Amino acid sequence: MIPASLVICTVLLNQTERSNKGILKMLSLPISTTKLCLAKFTVLILLAAFQMVMSIGAYYICAAIVTHTQDYNFILEPLYVCKNVCSIYAAAIPIAVSTLIQSPIFSVGIGLASIVPSVLMINTKIWFAYPMSYPFYLIMVAYGRAAEGVYETQIAWLPWLPVAVGITILALVVSCMRYGASERR
Repeated sequence: MIPASLVICTVLLNQTERSNKGILKMLSLPISTTKLCLAKFTVLILLAAFQMVMSIGAYYICAAIVTHTQDYNFILEPLYVCKNVCSIYAAAIPIAVSTLIQSPIFSVGIGLASIVPSVLMINTKIWFAYPMSYPFYLIMVAYGRAAEGVYETQIAWLPWLPVAVGITILALVVSCMRYGASERR
């Protein structure tokens, strides 16, 4: 759900800035387009952080209800839950770059369709080249720790971390360069 919610947040943010010609008003301000684009990225990161807090809260509410109804303790330690949720959301940061597609329906369709191959990509040797697979990879590693011998139980930081940082920086640079390009014509 994390990649899907970030795709939807990105498209909604794009639609919000385009409604009532808001992007034209922003571009007329004496602020560089790079700063506007980075501010938009910051908003997406804050939305992801808010979703992270909501996920933790929803987990504890659901775990408390199930613990009460089933007479078995389903509540995990807060440090364990927060660490896993934070790592999954941090892995989703490369997904949170703005889309360059103007049509909201096409943009959502492409964004959501790009999530499907991630399940297949995490089983290849080049999984790190596909940012949509990052949260699923971390979940797979967590499952592997729970069920020994089923999945790889170690996170392969190399080449993942350098590639993820490179993809994020490249996407941010392209987004900052292209931000408002169609409106500036």
